[in-house]
Amino acid sequence: THTHILQVFYFCGREGGICERTQIDFCEFIEDLRKAGLTRVHFVTHSMGARILFAAFERLTPQLATLEEQAQGTTGKTIASTITILNADYPRDWFVERDLPLASKYCDRITVTVDTGDQALVVSEFPLWKYLGFKDASLKVLGKYNDPIDGPVDIIDGTNIDSNMHSLRHNYFNLNSVVIQDLYELITTRRPAAERRTHLARGADDIYVYLSAPTHITNK
Repeated sequence: THTHILQVFYFCGREGGICERTQIDFCEFIEDLRKAGLTRVHFVTHSMGARILFAAFERLTPQLATLEEQAQGTTGKTIASTITILNADYPRDWFVERDLPLASKYCDRITVTVDTGDQALVVSEFPLWKYLGFKDASLKVLGKYNDPIDGPVDIIDGTNIDSNMHSLRHNYFNLNSVVIQDLYELITTRRPAAERRTHLARGADDIYVYLSAPTHITNK
């Protein structure tokens, strides 16, 4: 059936993204960038890309400058300027308890975008998978829940966006102009969400929303 085929491809993609060979290749790629003179890196992941980044991050840390080393300005290591996690297919508990504490030692501008209507991420919580040995199947998926996170991270909720949007609500970051412009400002200025007022507004629990008018609002 279609569901079984989806499960097979999802599983293969997920396991391939976190395998040791992928981790090694990823770290070698970052080192090659440094050798080429690109010492400041902006990590931007989408969906299962978060699995690739965080699976490799501990292996990557010897190549990265800590915030203390960055402040001293004497490091020849790679600097993680920003880390941006878009609609992540990744367990929220793993991020909060393990990955955020580690990543925040190397980067002080970490952003997570979520969308409570993201239908693609429903696959990550498919109940049947609990019986297939997927130990994270009962955990919340990071990119689908706009709960506050205790830590140095900006959360942006894109649930209100409905332009340049397909029914799955999963990958509009490369089409919607507001999202693109905000990503551009984040990467080029490193300003926190609180200072990117052209594209963002502070919502409840310090979770930000995009300043995007719904498509049903028009001039009379």
